[in-house]
Amino acid sequence: MGKVRKVRKKYNYNKNRRREWKKREKKSAVGCVQLKESWDESKTLSKNLQEMGLVLDPNKLLAVPSTKDNLGPRSVDKCLPVPNKSTPPKSFVITELEKEANRPQESHAKLSESEVLFCTHMLDRYGDDYKSSEDKTFRVRGPILAIHCDVTTVRDGSVCSFSAVQWRVLCSSTVLDKAMARDYRNYYQDTPKQIKRRINAFKNIPDQYNAYLESKKSTSKRNNT
Repeated sequence: MGKVRKVRKKYNYNKNRRREWKKREKKSAVGCVQLKESWDESKTLSKNLQEMGLVLDPNKLLAVPSTKDNLGPRSVDKCLPVPNKSTPPKSFVITELEKEANRPQESHAKLSESEVLFCTHMLDRYGDDYKSSEDKTFRVRGPILAIHCDVTTVRDGSVCSFSAVQWRVLCSSTVLDKAMARDYRNYYQDTPKQIKRRINAFKNIPDQYNAYLESKKSTSKRNNT
C-alpha cells in the first residue's frame, strides 16, 4: 500500500500576526446600556448574569424532561433543577429591562406612494363604503351597444328604463358610483375586508395620514372661498 502524501506547512508572510491577536483579544461591544453599566470585568460571563438575575442558557433553567426521565421511576419534578429563590444583588437590572420592554415603540413604517394614492383615492371617493349596497345595484337588459337599452334599478321596487345616451351619462355620474371593492382602481380585486385593512394601515401611520387630512382641509377651504 502507498503511504499518505504529506503536505509541508507553509508560513503565510502576508498575514499580520499582531493585528490578528488584537482582534481576538478585543472585547465585543455591549449594546444594552443596563448590562454595560452593571458589568464587572473581573468576573466571568455566567457570574455576571447570575448576579443580575439573568440566565445564560434558558434551556437549563426551563429544561424539557426527556423520554428517559418520563419512563423512569423518578418524578419529573425531581429531574428539573430547583431555581434559587434568593434575590440577586443586581436585581435592578431586571426591572430596568422590563420597563424598557413595556415602553411603547415608535413605528417608523411608511407606505409606498402607490399605496397612499390608492387609499386616498378610495377615501375621497367613497369614504367608509367598502362594498356596494343594494340601492346601488344595477342590471342591464339587452346589449349595451344598442341604441336603446333598458337599465333596471332596484330601488324601492321601482323599475326605470334609460336610453343608451342616458346610460353613459349615468355611468359617469356619482349616481352609479360603486363601492371600493367594485372600483376600477382595485386592480388586484381585493375584497372589502382586504381594502379595509389597507386603509386602516394607512390611518395608523400619523405622518402620511395627517398630511392627507391637511391637504383635504386646504382643498375644502379653497372650494368654500
